[in-house]
Amino acid sequence: MTHYNDQLIDQLLTQAEQEGRCLIPPSTAIRKALLRRTGGTVVSPMSGLFARKMRWDELNRAQRHCEIIRALAIIHPDWTFCSFSAACLLGLEVSWRHLNVVHVCSSTKPSARPGVRIQRHQIEPAGAIHRAGISVTPPIQTVTDCLLQTGFADGMPIADSAISKLGLTQE
Repeated sequence: MTHYNDQLIDQLLTQAEQEGRCLIPPSTAIRKALLRRTGGTVVSPMSGLFARKMRWDELNRAQRHCEIIRALAIIHPDWTFCSFSAACLLGLEVSWRHLNVVHVCSSTKPSARPGVRIQRHQIEPAGAIHRAGISVTPPIQTVTDCLLQTGFADGMPIADSAISKLGLTQE
C-alpha cells in the first residue's frame, strides 16, 4: 500500500467520523485497501462499510447502529428507516438487543432471514419525516411499531423516552 493511500484512507476515515457515520469507500482500490486493514486498525461492521477500530470500540451499540444507518442513508437515499432503527435515530431508549439489524420500510414482502443485517418491513412510510437528512417513520408510528414487536420490559423505556424526548402526550 502506498503512502498516498494511507493518507487518503486516514482522511476519509476522519471525515466519516466527523459526520458520525461509517466510511463508504469511494473506489474499489480503497475498498480493497480497507479490507486488508480489517482485523487491525479498521473494522467492517457491515459489508462495504468501514470504521477506525479504536474509535468504533469506544462507541456503544446505539451509537454504532446510528453510524451504520447514516452511511446506509447515503448509499440508499430512498430508504425510510423504521422500527427500532428509527427509534434509535430519534434518540429513544432502545434495548441494545434490538439493534443487531437495520430496519427499513419496504413495499416488497418482509425479510427476516437469519444472519441478514437488514430487515425489511412491509410498511408504507406514510408521512415519513427527515432527521438530519435521513428518512424515518413518524414518531408515533415508530413507537407503535416498536411496542408491537417487543414486550413490556423493552417497550416501556421506548414509550417513556418518546414522551419525554419527543414531547408526546401520555395519551
